[in-house]
Amino acid sequence: MNADKIATIDWLEPGNGQHYRFCPACAKDTVDILGYVDLKQLRPGLADRVPPIPVARCRFCDTYTTISACNEKFQGAATNALNFHLSLEKRNREAGRHLLNQLNNYSRTIRRILEIGCGPGFLLDEARKKGLHVVGYDIDEQAVEYGRRTFGIDLRSELWCSAKNEHFDALLCISCLEHLEDPESMVENIARSVASNDAVAVLSVPIYPEGSIYPYLNDVKSEDHFNIFRLVPWHTIHFSDFGFRALVGRHRAYNYISIPTPLWGGGMMRFERGESAQRLGRRLSLLWKALIKRFRYAPDKKDF
Repeated sequence: MNADKIATIDWLEPGNGQHYRFCPACAKDTVDILGYVDLKQLRPGLADRVPPIPVARCRFCDTYTTISACNEKFQGAATNALNFHLSLEKRNREAGRHLLNQLNNYSRTIRRILEIGCGPGFLLDEARKKGLHVVGYDIDEQAVEYGRRTFGIDLRSELWCSAKNEHFDALLCISCLEHLEDPESMVENIARSVASNDAVAVLSVPIYPEGSIYPYLNDVKSEDHFNIFRLVPWHTIHFSDFGFRALVGRHRAYNYISIPTPLWGGGMMRFERGESAQRLGRRLSLLWKALIKRFRYAPDKKDF
């Protein structure tokens, strides 16, 4: 990144903001600070509440971060969050039906769905209409209360964790990880719970193409879909596809199936429990071959 190119917008000197030493996506020590952005350009009404936000890029996976000591305060201060959810109801219901159809094609044994970051529960309401048992978690109390009252579904205004030992066939975490300062802990909890339930997970985040920040360094207010500044500071991590796959891969995700939808990137996957099924299968195969050799038995090809 060219330093004088950064200086062409109102980057500030380092303030009280903080940044990641290790990339939250690929976990490598390859994070560079590009500059500090003044929120007066983005959120004039809220700019006095936070220090300048550092914008960092991982050289290895091209994931960007915009973390601030006050990110949570910003996210909680959005009094119109419910109105934002409601404005996207039609879009999110259509995307939810598409996702549920994909889940049904993937596995017809799904009867119970748990969603993390469910908002008012539009997707879960679509699942309920299909006869599925649904449970949702979200820390937005207004959205949760609206979903309970309007749709009559089981929504809980608390942070989910795997210690709850709930039973489900599919766990959904749609457009949630990018809001967290520590997505590693959430994915670790998800992997543990999904593996113990022998369930399938759908994890997805907004995906940004390589180098997508550069066109917007001089146009931070652009409403273009790939402008990460458009969602600062509500989005903390701006994943590349490679970075997202690195994050879930560290927790032994397998059978990864990409989700073909324009609203988000990510995929359906399972997580290994202890020793992987593939490794166990290879060991059983070797054992079977050893037994064949030991007892000089030559089975037909159809036995395999």
